[in-house]
Amino acid sequence: MYKLIIIGACLISLSVAGPGHDHGASSHKSKSHKDHDHSKKAVDPHKGHDHSKEESKATLSPKDIKELKMTLSNVGQGYLNKTMKYSGELQLNEDRLVHINPRFSGFVRKVEKKLGDYVEKGEILALVDSLEIGEARSNFIEMKRNYELASQDLQRVENLRNTFYNSLTRIQDGKSDLSTNGDSLNEAIGDFYKSFSRLSLAKKTWKREQKLFKEKVNSEEAYLAAQSQLEEAQTDFSFQKDQQKYEIERELLQKKRLLQLVDIKFRSARNKLVLFGLTEQEISDLSQNTFQSDDLTLTSLRAPFAGHIIVKHLVVGERISSETSVYTIADLQDYWALFQVYSQDTRKIKLGQDLEVTVAEKSYKAKIDYIGKTINEATRSFDARALIKYDDGLKAGLFLQANVVVDKIKVQILVPKTAIFEMDGSKVVFVKHDKKFEPKKVQIGRQDAFNVEIITGLNINETYVSIGGFHVKAELLKGSLGDGHNH
Repeated sequence: MYKLIIIGACLISLSVAGPGHDHGASSHKSKSHKDHDHSKKAVDPHKGHDHSKEESKATLSPKDIKELKMTLSNVGQGYLNKTMKYSGELQLNEDRLVHINPRFSGFVRKVEKKLGDYVEKGEILALVDSLEIGEARSNFIEMKRNYELASQDLQRVENLRNTFYNSLTRIQDGKSDLSTNGDSLNEAIGDFYKSFSRLSLAKKTWKREQKLFKEKVNSEEAYLAAQSQLEEAQTDFSFQKDQQKYEIERELLQKKRLLQLVDIKFRSARNKLVLFGLTEQEISDLSQNTFQSDDLTLTSLRAPFAGHIIVKHLVVGERISSETSVYTIADLQDYWALFQVYSQDTRKIKLGQDLEVTVAEKSYKAKIDYIGKTINEATRSFDARALIKYDDGLKAGLFLQANVVVDKIKVQILVPKTAIFEMDGSKVVFVKHDKKFEPKKVQIGRQDAFNVEIITGLNINETYVSIGGFHVKAELLKGSLGDGHNH
């Protein structure tokens, strides 16, 4: 019995101690046990994966920051916007929209631009055959010729008038020869010149007869006859002078009036071409007979300003008229953000107020530039509007939410939402110390569409990445996934 108890105790002792686990003072660790040493050195296998503070930083040089277009800011106070939310719809800016209706009737010969094309101002959209255009061009050519003839006729009378008055000046100067350089006898004043010639002859005859009478060579009767002829010639000349002066002035006035009437018709014919949409160059070519097409009925339909074709309603061979809207062109530089405001908020919404427009999952800053003056009886609301700049994601007809800023709330620490990132399940902001960036856990509070309040985690005047923080995050993740960091 005593032997059995001793053997059992020995067996129990062996099962507890186990092989290779002698914890006596003189025990020695075997080679295999070194791999299971639980001393401080047991972390050596994980030494390459130690997430120390130094390895949780990313280094970016000033050149990197510039090339990556990162923005650094200092932590500081700011304001959150207190807003009122309204729903609305994105619309095309009607001030930058045009419906093209041809100002003439005709048939489409060729379509140059299709739906969706971008066109510059003056660019040809389509070619049209139009009898109205042909008649207008023919009338313009005729009126231009009439105007040129009337101008030439007026110039002729003005030259005649100048010749006449030059002759009178020469007569007053005692010159008997009226022909000078540039002067010529004109049929219209021929009688005046004839009367002057008779007067000159009568004066010579009278002087000769007077001399002969004084010398008692001729009789008094001959002298008196010469004197009578001189008086008659003087009377005729005076009559012809006044008559020609009257006739010339009357003809000059008639020619001026005729030119004015022709000029009115000529301008009217030209204005009609402008109204039909012809360019100044096309009208000039037509006026100078350098029109490139012999077909006076063929004309071009042109874009009134630059923009995108958003509607097209014409095909080759189709008849169009002034009642036909053939194209709609929109300049998409900006859109109208139109939203409805509840009637009870009428005193809270004002022109020039800031607002945040959210459309297609993106927010835009804008200002109210229009407020409706009437209330919609069905919805009991009125329209308000803001302009937002174009980008590729915007389309007319998209629903939007307008957050109108009615008040501002001051917070101690404010950062833009673009500065907030998520790492290891926590919100972080990348803070710069010297040349290194590290993520700092933050607790966020109130926020608006663009900014967020930081309750804890950041200190005033710390430098942080406000835009482009994903580059820092990428560097940190790249470091954590490098050699010797595999889990």
